[in-house]
Amino acid sequence: MTKSICNVEDLRDQSGYLASPGYPNNYPANLECSARIRVNPDQSIKLFIIDMDLETNVSVQCMDYLYARDKVHSITLCARRANEPISITWDELFIQLVSNGIENHKGFWLYYEGMYCNHSQLALSNMAN
Repeated sequence: MTKSICNVEDLRDQSGYLASPGYPNNYPANLECSARIRVNPDQSIKLFIIDMDLETNVSVQCMDYLYARDKVHSITLCARRANEPISITWDELFIQLVSNGIENHKGFWLYYEGMYCNHSQLALSNMAN
């Protein structure tokens, strides 16, 4: 079952789907919604962007965006994306959708899953790259 980012605050399921309001129809204007995903402390989160279409302008600057932050890193996503995995090194992820009042697109549909991993091995492999 897909949950709307505007209707949940704290997701504690080990996996699930999250979408913008009304997906696959256009999301509302002037929106600011957020959710926090938490999995078991010995897991990290794997986030999959199944489908995303958020407003950008001619110079590909984010007008509407999805902001994601774990305990150390953050990323801002917009435009069109599909079938894109994002690895989060921590057991908690904050996600926020922000839209302006200019144009609305269909938004996003995400899947997340708690994955068991060795955090020290992951940190070492990240340093090597």
